[in-house]
Amino acid sequence: NLFLKILNYFPIKKTTKSSLSEKLSEVFSGLNFFSKHPQLSFVLFSYSLIWMSSGIFRTYYIFNILNLNIPLQVLTFAITFSLLIGIFAFVPGGIGVTEFSFVGILVYILGSSHLYDLMGSAVLLDRFFSFYLIIFVGLLFLFRIK
Repeated sequence: NLFLKILNYFPIKKTTKSSLSEKLSEVFSGLNFFSKHPQLSFVLFSYSLIWMSSGIFRTYYIFNILNLNIPLQVLTFAITFSLLIGIFAFVPGGIGVTEFSFVGILVYILGSSHLYDLMGSAVLLDRFFSFYLIIFVGLLFLFRIK
């Protein structure tokens, strides 16, 4: 097993190595699905790209409504890296970490710390529209269905 050979270079217990090797093999066998179904992979990739683009444009318009004219490239960079920071923070859903890092990245790149409060409000509005409003509407439909 390739993963077991790689893991042998690390000072880890044998049971942990075999468990990790099994898990990694499962992950990569699941990824093999995409090579067997290239048309479906293209459709899934397209949907993902549309979803991410719509999120970026939603954020862009929220910032413009609040008269924060931030270039689309800067917003895309800040959104992407704040999401990565939220993932690696190991906080459930990246709650708080993602928002704080998003504002921090924008302040750092733009060098406009005087707009920190307004950018924070824009990020919270974006989170409200992207998560909490959808949850609220979903709960309404959930409790309407009998």
